[in-house]
Amino acid sequence: MAYHYADDTLFAKLLDAFLNDTNLEFLFLDGEVTAQGSQGLRAVCGIFKFSRDEQLDGALIANVSLKPTYGAVKPSWFIVTTGTP
Repeated sequence: MAYHYADDTLFAKLLDAFLNDTNLEFLFLDGEVTAQGSQGLRAVCGIFKFSRDEQLDGALIANVSLKPTYGAVKPSWFIVTTGTP
């Protein structure tokens, strides 16, 4: 993922979860989260890799690896039916 210096809250959340060994809930959809019929995986994931590629002549890239984890919320297939998850 490309890192934007200004206000990248996703980068900050992923880094915080990685450093504190906490899990985050994700929803990976094939369309907009508000579009009825969009579908995809909903899962709580652990962040198992977080590294940065800092090229001198390019964008800062964060290499992040997520893996679904099992706990109170099991990974499931999700379909947007009401406009919001």
